[in-house]
Amino acid sequence: MAAVAVFMGLGGGYQDNGLHRLLLDAASGADDTLLARVLGEVDSLSRLGNAAVDRLSPEVLLLCAEAAVKLGRCEEGDSYLQAYLSAKPAANQFLARGYYCAAQVAASRAAGLKAEALVAATVAALEIAQRGLELARTNPNYRFLVYNGSVHIYNIGRVLLRPGRRRHLVGPLKVVVAALAEAEEKDAAWRLQLATQLAYAHDDKGEADAAVAAALAAVSLAELVGGGAPEQLFRVQLELARTDPLRLRKLADERGAAQPRLKALGYLAALRAQAAANKGGAAGGAAGGAAAAPVKGGGKGAPASADEPTVLLEALAIADAPLAEALRAALADEARAAQLSARGPPVLAATQEPPAHADLVVMAGQLAAELRQFGIAAA
Repeated sequence: MAAVAVFMGLGGGYQDNGLHRLLLDAASGADDTLLARVLGEVDSLSRLGNAAVDRLSPEVLLLCAEAAVKLGRCEEGDSYLQAYLSAKPAANQFLARGYYCAAQVAASRAAGLKAEALVAATVAALEIAQRGLELARTNPNYRFLVYNGSVHIYNIGRVLLRPGRRRHLVGPLKVVVAALAEAEEKDAAWRLQLATQLAYAHDDKGEADAAVAAALAAVSLAELVGGGAPEQLFRVQLELARTDPLRLRKLADERGAAQPRLKALGYLAALRAQAAANKGGAAGGAAGGAAAAPVKGGGKGAPASADEPTVLLEALAIADAPLAEALRAALADEARAAQLSARGPPVLAATQEPPAHADLVVMAGQLAAELRQFGIAAA
């Protein structure tokens, strides 16, 4: 309480400077007790109509607002914030922080809402935070505020990180990812996390190409992070391209050129996607009374080439020889093994139903089991 008493004994500009110093010291030292005491004294003076409080600088009013929000007293913080904004502050770092503070207040008011009301209120809060981030991007000296803005936007938007809601984060996350790149932010792990969430947001919005592109753009970040990050990001890419066998094969070939393990996982995902597409195409053809025409080039809905299992085994043999041998042994026990290894697609009679390629589904299931047995989680 002594520090507050010193502040109270000062007058005029000294009081302003003293409060400024106390708030900064308390905030930098994470001293919530001191923050609460200082705000309590300021609030008491305000209720008494103390003229010194009315003469507080806009910056100190903002510090009071930030302190109140930090303490969870958002409505009190909003009163200080409105006093700060009424002074028509300059477009500088303090205004950017003011936007962040206003966004947190808006997000706090959305806490009790549900469904579409929650989404709308959260999106509105994110728009306020984006205004602060855009202001921070205008000056290289405000790079620290770019990072702070990314944290605020992520924290506010966390309630939308679920299927069906992620799509609303595409805009904010695109701005955040771009701003951190411009600021040359060194925290690669943080940037990778945000870039991954952006990819998922595109996916939730039905923007498959943009989702895969966002994940591909983050490869260099994953390499900077090191450890298991590159493989984890690769698994994200496979998940995003889960319905496109051609894209999965391309990912496997490109990323697997130097990392056979990734090539094996990529081919597994491609095989599963092709099996699912073939099965769906066969079911649709049967329901319609006719088989769907094969698509050239192995695209979606095209019958799987008999060479696919061979290619997959070759990739596995490079990545993990024991795993490949175990898979060969499992397939040898299958009645369809001869058909799987045959060269050329099976010839069907005109009246025969289109193949559901259940053999490929069985193979993928066996492969998944063997992957788990050898310590490689199924993609």
